[in-house]
Amino acid sequence: MEPMHLVYPDPQFARREATARAVRRLAEALVAHHVDDDDLDDVAAWADATAARLERGDPVARRDDYQKRRYTDPRPADGDRLISFTDRPFSGPANPAAYDLVIHADGEDAVGVARFGKLQEASPGRAHGGVTASAFDDVMGYVMSVAAIAAYTGELTVRYLAPMPLHEPVTFRCGVAERDGRRWTVAGTATAADGTVVATGSARFIVVPPERFDLPADAVAPPPRG
Repeated sequence: MEPMHLVYPDPQFARREATARAVRRLAEALVAHHVDDDDLDDVAAWADATAARLERGDPVARRDDYQKRRYTDPRPADGDRLISFTDRPFSGPANPAAYDLVIHADGEDAVGVARFGKLQEASPGRAHGGVTASAFDDVMGYVMSVAAIAAYTGELTVRYLAPMPLHEPVTFRCGVAERDGRRWTVAGTATAADGTVVATGSARFIVVPPERFDLPADAVAPPPRG
């Protein structure tokens, strides 16, 4: 398995990732193909029955120490795949509602490779602009993970330069452009497989100082493991 910076270990990671991938494939098939009435009825009945069975399990509560751990957990290593929690929106490999977005640390940048499909299609043959914005926001958020800084998005601006293609890799590269006290500016580009820059993004992040988590003002995350 490739090296990963996984903030919250998931003992069922492989099974949950495979299950989420299968559910996404099912959803893609429903959207991308004409389906007859009997098959639609069968899928609806199976999905409802399966959901009812799974809903009898214990609920999952999101951990509330995520930002604090930016200052207490080891930093990600260069090249690590970045996963905060496996069912994270947009890039969580165990989230069936996510899309295919894999993010790695590359120096001080975060680089995500996305492959959008019919589930993300808006105008014919191109991904929805909101999907583009969500990919920028997710990759930019991981820039803060690489910097080992707790922060949240205060503002996000996306400039759409060309159609966002489907069914091919698009590389989102994002990095810190400016630091101004607690206000950090992150900039990024989305580049298609043929080298065309299809979108650019810029975001203002607001840093949450370690004192908010009852940590020393000069708290710094430990170096990467190993």
